[in-house]
Amino acid sequence: MIKEIVEFSRELESAGIYERVTEENKKIDKPIMVIPVDEELTQILTDDIYFVFKAVENEFCILDESNGKEKRVEVKQPENSKIKIKAIQEESVQWREILKSIPIITRKLKGDEKGGKSIGSNKGTNSYHILIFEGKFKDGGISNKKGKKVFKGDLFNCDFGFFQKLSDTYRKENIIKGIPTSSERGTLISLLEQVALEDNRTQIWRQIELFKNCFVSSNLQNKVQTASFDSLRIIIMLPQKYYPDYSAWYSDYIKKKIFVVEKESDYFNGECPICKASNKKLFLPNSFNNMDEGKPFLKHLHRYRNINIAICKDCALSIYKFQEYFLVRLHMTIFPLFTVKELRVNALTLFQNQQRIKKQSFKRIIDEIYRKTSIDTLDFILMLYKDDILFFDYITGFQYKFNDINLFEIEKKFNEIFFDSYLLENYFTSKVDTKERNRDRMIYRYRKQLFDFFYRAKYRGIDKAFLRDMYFEVLKIEIGQLVSGAKSYNKLVSNHKKYLELNTIFKGEMMETIKAIKDKKRIEDLESFAFYAGQISYYLLSQSKAEQKKHSLIEPFVNVVNFRILGKQIENLFNTYKHSIDFGSHRFNAMMSGFWAFLYDHNDEEFTNDLKILFYAGYFDRENNIFFERRSNDGGK
Repeated sequence: MIKEIVEFSRELESAGIYERVTEENKKIDKPIMVIPVDEELTQILTDDIYFVFKAVENEFCILDESNGKEKRVEVKQPENSKIKIKAIQEESVQWREILKSIPIITRKLKGDEKGGKSIGSNKGTNSYHILIFEGKFKDGGISNKKGKKVFKGDLFNCDFGFFQKLSDTYRKENIIKGIPTSSERGTLISLLEQVALEDNRTQIWRQIELFKNCFVSSNLQNKVQTASFDSLRIIIMLPQKYYPDYSAWYSDYIKKKIFVVEKESDYFNGECPICKASNKKLFLPNSFNNMDEGKPFLKHLHRYRNINIAICKDCALSIYKFQEYFLVRLHMTIFPLFTVKELRVNALTLFQNQQRIKKQSFKRIIDEIYRKTSIDTLDFILMLYKDDILFFDYITGFQYKFNDINLFEIEKKFNEIFFDSYLLENYFTSKVDTKERNRDRMIYRYRKQLFDFFYRAKYRGIDKAFLRDMYFEVLKIEIGQLVSGAKSYNKLVSNHKKYLELNTIFKGEMMETIKAIKDKKRIEDLESFAFYAGQISYYLLSQSKAEQKKHSLIEPFVNVVNFRILGKQIENLFNTYKHSIDFGSHRFNAMMSGFWAFLYDHNDEEFTNDLKILFYAGYFDRENNIFFERRSNDGGK
């Protein structure tokens, strides 16, 4: 499985999918302080510091917001202010792309939101990029070596806190962690050490104070309002030839942190089982491992160092990108990872052909594979990613069609008949809440078995007997809802027709049985007796003169256990409505005669669920009720 993930991740990257996905995350969502550097890399130019926004219009600076909208911040520059504010469009194309990419090239690893693996003392505040420092206006805090808070408050409202944080970040040992090996590494280290020098810290702080003063409004009767943003990004602007390093250094640092532990003493050298590269440091990737130190009974007794899969950092980075840039960013809850490259390429085409990269449903992907290959039996790794919970399973023998019917059309019928179209959105919800208790219970009870059938190729889990019992359970609920008006009679009729179609798909003979009964038009066995008992009940209730027909009166039939009690129920209906039936209704008279005659010989016969469904099939078949069919010799009676 790991091999297929790495291969598909690299296929996604080569196709430009990751780049297009991350393109949508490029934004100027926070003010950016730019500190230029001279061409010789000898000093930072604090006198040339400036601030960048998405746009500057009149007295407003504009930032992006996460919901796609824009945030406007009023500018009130003091007189004689030396602060420089620029719009992103004033920058060169290359530098503009770097500034917009800051949210991407400073992103922490999944599961590391607190910054536990950040560069040096950047924990909780900074990014994974030594050239980019993020300071917060709120919730700042500085601790001494013993962990005791010596400063707590807004980081940029306290020069002590800011100075200490900046100094800690740009100590030599932390700079070394963030800069990869290069011919100019020593020069770059010396340059970045200047950021923490007292004079430079002071110059940077002065610029920040001037910047903050630009965003104070006194329009509300001298009540001071501070800026609506809560943090500021500071970026060191290297000469243009170093621009590619901004992304490269981020990737390099991520690869240092991509294993589940950072101690290199725990790694071991060898050949990567995925890419076959030799003499590599190998260990567990951050994603897609099942090592659990708390459950030793799950471990393989002879597994080397209790590791289930050890791979190199390049392959681990590919796995991370697949999880972060594909599953997470695109909200891919259910995804089939095909083991055959040709099928993966077909799936990949779906994403390439989109104008804007977005989620593709499991069904859409399977449909595309079938459309291009006509293969209706597939093998793949099924991935479920929901609320950071990852599940994967190897699926073999997945059928695009079940008994010649599209599997997802069958799922749609299940969803409509049994769950009022709530099932699909509640396959994985921890708490089902459809506002109807019985429906919630149905989803809890059946969703795993149905998911296994439709997505995990466990086709023995559902048969006509399972279908019958499931339908009768929901039928009892819905007939009960007729009383309260929560369910309409027409909805029950529609669901019953769909159930009969499902019954046929699962090799049931219900529709054939009903057709044979209707062709003979007489009671001669248990099945025809149950069906025409339903037709008789509907005909009797139809005689009611009330504006609203009391379909809820058929609710008691659900709990009838034998034909004797069934006969009593119909006798009650007959006594209630017999005055409305024409004495010359020959067809009704003949059917009632046959009904009582058959009942006499079968009083103690069990009224099974199969027979009850036939009863309701007769009741719901109002359009073809035998007593409303026109016949010449009784004038339609």
